[in-house]
Amino acid sequence: PDALPAKRVANVFPLLCERVCGLLETVLSAGRSGGIEVVAVQLLRILKILLEKWSMHSARGSDISKMQTGFIAHLAVSMLSEEASREEQLLSAEVLQTLAEVESI
Repeated sequence: PDALPAKRVANVFPLLCERVCGLLETVLSAGRSGGIEVVAVQLLRILKILLEKWSMHSARGSDISKMQTGFIAHLAVSMLSEEASREEQLLSAEVLQTLAEVESI
């Protein structure tokens, strides 16, 4: 966040979230195979980092920010199913915990 001009930092979180959430949604709808699980885990890690590093710089409380955090929560909860691997479930729980911590600030 420090490398970007202040005007652009607030726009980065929603844009990156939109792209990463869209990719994760596509991956999840593609079914469950070994390669897909690896991609899903990586995308969850990216979402966690986005929440930790970028969300505080976004226009918090705005409709777009609320929509993105809601979409992250929806995807993470959907990955807590029995069909998901143990790693996906644990990482989804971490994403939800990070989301709760960020939202409580």
